[in-house]
Amino acid sequence: MEHFYAADKYPQALEKKITLLKYFRSYMNEHLIKTGANIPIREGDELARLPCLNTWFRTKSAIVLHLSNGTLQINFFYDHSKLIVCPLMSAATYIDQAKNVFTCKFSLLEQYGCPKELLHRLKYTKVMVERLISRNAATNHGDLKEGGGGRDIVVVEGSGRGGGSIGGGGGGGTTTSSRLPVNF
Repeated sequence: MEHFYAADKYPQALEKKITLLKYFRSYMNEHLIKTGANIPIREGDELARLPCLNTWFRTKSAIVLHLSNGTLQINFFYDHSKLIVCPLMSAATYIDQAKNVFTCKFSLLEQYGCPKELLHRLKYTKVMVERLISRNAATNHGDLKEGGGGRDIVVVEGSGRGGGSIGGGGGGGTTTSSRLPVNF
């Protein structure tokens, strides 16, 4: 069951959540870039339901946000870069410290590989997804499921050009791989 409240009228039991929400809003308005401002609104967009924040946590390196539509956003503290992984679109969007934005389908990452800095963040994302899955298993909410018909990404480290690749290829030399579940 869902309940809706005005921003200034809510039950006392929600005080802590409202405080956190205000903190996030302030932080995002103050520190985060305004991406997507130039994207035109399409017919029907007003009918789309905005995703909700399912869970979040902070590590020494980043803040991790898991949304109700399966999207995972990781904001890295040390360089203010961001990685947004969207299982519905089978894509990852990376915003580097210079505020350059690029989005790449997982299939293209598998086929062509990726830069070292993105590979590093994808590996970190894999660890955070595993943490979310283990949290879910411990609390038994059923929101996150490992496997379940989703698609896996294989992170391959190689000793060749660039930082490595996603998929069956690699940069040559010895490779090791691990699976990154895309459906969180």
